[in-house]
Amino acid sequence: MNFQDIILKLDEYWAKQGCIIQQPYDIEVGAGTFNPATFMRVLGPEPWRVAYVEPSRRPTDGRYGDNPWRAGHYYQYQVILKPSPPDIQNIYLQSLEYLGIDLSKHDIRFVEDDWESPTLGASGLGWEVWMDSSEITQYTYFQQMGSIDLDPISVEITYGLERIAMNSQDVDSIFDIEWAYGITYGDVHYRSEVEYSTYYLDEADTAMLFMLFDTYEKEAFHCLDKGLILPGVDYVLKCSHTFNVLDARGSISVTERASYIARVRNLARRCAQGYCKQREDMGYPLMKNWKPNQTIHSTQDVKYSIPTESHLDFLLEIGTEEIPASYIQPALDQIEISIKNILTQNRIEFGDVQVIGTPRRMTAYVTKVATNQPDRVVEVMGPPKRAAFDDSGNPTKAGEGFARKYGMNADDLKIKSTDKGEYVYLLVAEKGRLTAEVLADELPQLISSIDFPKSMHFSSFEDGKFQFARPLRWIVSLLGEEVIKFNVGRVVSDRYTYGHRFLSSGAIEIKSASFDDYKKTLRDAGVIVDHNERRELIKQQVSDILKSEGSTDYIDEEILETVTFLVEMPKPVVGSFSESYLIVPVEVLETAMKKHQKYFSLHRKDDGKYGSPLLPKFITITNGAGDESVIRHGNERVLRSRLDDAQFFYNEDQKTGFAQKLDKLNHVVFQEELGTLYDKSQRLKELAGFLCDELGLDGEAKRNAIRAGELCKIDLVTQMVGEFPTLQGIMGGYYAINSGENEEVAKAIRSHYKPNSPTDDLPDTIISCIVSIADKLDTIVGYFATGNIPTGSQDPYALRRQATGIVRIAIEKELKLNLDNAITKSIELYNQRSKIKIDDPKLADIVAEFLKGRISAILSDKGFSYDVIDSVLSVGETNAIKILKRANVLANFKNRNDFDRIYPALNRVLRILPNRELIKTGNSFKVDTNLFQDKYESDLYESVMGIENDVRKSSENDNYGDVINRIATLCDNIDLFFDNVMVMVEQEELKNNRLAILYRIAGMIYLVADISKLVV
Repeated sequence: MNFQDIILKLDEYWAKQGCIIQQPYDIEVGAGTFNPATFMRVLGPEPWRVAYVEPSRRPTDGRYGDNPWRAGHYYQYQVILKPSPPDIQNIYLQSLEYLGIDLSKHDIRFVEDDWESPTLGASGLGWEVWMDSSEITQYTYFQQMGSIDLDPISVEITYGLERIAMNSQDVDSIFDIEWAYGITYGDVHYRSEVEYSTYYLDEADTAMLFMLFDTYEKEAFHCLDKGLILPGVDYVLKCSHTFNVLDARGSISVTERASYIARVRNLARRCAQGYCKQREDMGYPLMKNWKPNQTIHSTQDVKYSIPTESHLDFLLEIGTEEIPASYIQPALDQIEISIKNILTQNRIEFGDVQVIGTPRRMTAYVTKVATNQPDRVVEVMGPPKRAAFDDSGNPTKAGEGFARKYGMNADDLKIKSTDKGEYVYLLVAEKGRLTAEVLADELPQLISSIDFPKSMHFSSFEDGKFQFARPLRWIVSLLGEEVIKFNVGRVVSDRYTYGHRFLSSGAIEIKSASFDDYKKTLRDAGVIVDHNERRELIKQQVSDILKSEGSTDYIDEEILETVTFLVEMPKPVVGSFSESYLIVPVEVLETAMKKHQKYFSLHRKDDGKYGSPLLPKFITITNGAGDESVIRHGNERVLRSRLDDAQFFYNEDQKTGFAQKLDKLNHVVFQEELGTLYDKSQRLKELAGFLCDELGLDGEAKRNAIRAGELCKIDLVTQMVGEFPTLQGIMGGYYAINSGENEEVAKAIRSHYKPNSPTDDLPDTIISCIVSIADKLDTIVGYFATGNIPTGSQDPYALRRQATGIVRIAIEKELKLNLDNAITKSIELYNQRSKIKIDDPKLADIVAEFLKGRISAILSDKGFSYDVIDSVLSVGETNAIKILKRANVLANFKNRNDFDRIYPALNRVLRILPNRELIKTGNSFKVDTNLFQDKYESDLYESVMGIENDVRKSSENDNYGDVINRIATLCDNIDLFFDNVMVMVEQEELKNNRLAILYRIAGMIYLVADISKLVV
């Protein structure tokens, strides 16, 4: 089937489904979603069915026509159905069959894709639809558009026409696709792909584009202010395309992207709000001839038979469209806990509980469930005694009425004393309910309460406020052989399940709650329903293949867990790729195979002998259906396309030397007020050198740190990192070493983003650590200077994570780094190399307190009490390793046998001092011995002077235990001083002289902590 036949067949199919066939929009868009036929029409309550082809332009995907798999211009076939019909998955799959695709020969899978368009303020939940690992469709239930929650929900089906055509025609290049008889895709588009790639990636005038963006934005606001919604939409689309071109030119940094996206999203929200108001004012004309399918589900009057058995097994299966793999195990855990709670709280005996699941079902099985609640006698409180009986002790009407309400008489009333006085009560026999009735009441709430990382809503008209990870399609609920009837939204429980999507057809009756029969029934229908069994089967399958292929026995547990919940009937297929790709760094190959394709890679036993630790093979776990040779061919084609891209990037990036790309950072904004990435690189260069000085590093080490600081951001302008952002730093390390930089510089570039999480590895060399600290501190100081300070749970620039990284490096690598000095230097560098001038004298203290907050968190994780943490953080410089050492000493001090003698004496010193800030000045206080009036003053002063120099030397050597020990020798003299000397006398000179002695003692105490904050 040629390219235009595919389009014609889809037009024909969707027209039969009630869609109007529209034409493309006449403005550049990145996807069919941007066309107002989608962007506007999914808003509001009006029904809408539309299908159209949309030429889509994504400048960053341009490859100069050199890549056979990717282009900056391509076609999408867009379908919108509003509201989404309940059988939409089958309708979609039938459209593939309408195109001549034999579903029985292919591995068709629905793979999680929580889609969003930040510029449109749009989001949705759904899938990529894979055919033999090639994404042929994006399938999305929209949740928001223009930042407005949608109701009812539309489904968007977006076909990748080129990929479908390549599979259909079995060609390996989009340019070889037959467009029409005798005309190829390349005949139509090759030259334009070359020229537009060159323009978008190399020649577009960025200064002009920034000006155009501002102009389009201004005109969009003008249109919207005049109520011209659709012309306003045009200028929103123009802004979006201009932003995309700037992005392709590498002129907008990762951090700056957020502000430009927010500007477009703000316009999109205004358009959406204006459109909704406009349609409301028009009276929603499309509603006039539309009658929704109103289905009323009532299970209120169901009568359950009295069981003859005392105990029966219970089975619950929640059937859905494919749920994301990572959601399933946590959901199963919640179901198990909820079922146990329901049965326990309702006094229903039960045996064992098991939970199992697949992508399309979550199942709970409970053995030996009592079929009735036991009868019980309950205490029912009534009115106060004074209201239930008169002064003569006779029951009043209120008392008699209360008894009558429960079928009893006044003689049955009992009296008990409570906190509120005496009340009457009754002992009422309560008949136990049938378990079936209890479950019918409780199970809807159980299903509705399952918490997922992301949940979707459907239609408030049919489903109320019900939300779930993906659409709920069936429920099996059986106690023995009896159906427990209830409804969740529009779905009513029954005894019918569904097997494998392609290995079975139609509903399958489950006759009883027998677990063995249930699992066998589903296995016969192509489903291994127990995920534990599936996991072990996949592990054995992969292990057998690894052994037969002569590779190591390494199995990626993360991939194993993921694929376990991607398939219902696992079937491994081994594929291969050309050894020529092994020149590409292993991280790139494994990212392509693992993250994108969910493949197991094969590792050589003779690592390094062939220059790569990988064998040129992979294992994919299919969903059990399809022709193995067809599936292998399809997967190899998809991987080849990804590796072609990776190889293209790798070669293109190295056509010029790594350091030669430094000037390109001038074209990438780090943050609008903070300058470019080039400015940042120059700050990092200087800051890395400063940190070396602070740590006593010079010579080769300092030169390497300075070089790595200057070069570490260059890979952000490479094509490889543009495609695989998770490889930033890693690729810089490769490119640096390939360009002749030394190993130390390359290592520092490679690992300067570490640690990326509280459990991530740290940079492995001292130079790497210095560059990492410099990068993180520069970012924190810059964003704090522009007012982007984390508040509450809001931390859009992950500044807390970066601060934690600084502290972890300092502590775990034992770097005696005064961060206060580093902060001051960073501020100085911003004043030299950024658009802003930092003149806030409090900024350094604010940043230091922020870092101390991270130190506090780490100390807490290490088990230090909050009072110890507060005490050590209240004094001294922001030096994480010193703070940790002081915390250890203080914690030990609290456990000393003589703590109760030492602490009160030292705390008396701190409590009496009128100005705690002056304590930090330490030994600057002068004491006039001529003013002493008795021996207690001179004895204390002499003991202070006797230890002061040694105390400060111990502090300088981080020997804080010795500091405490020496200060402890003052305790007797301190007590005698306070017992015999009045400090706060009226004579100012005498008072200040006595305080000066105490300030000198306090200064020594503060070398360790402000012990007055200890809780004793």
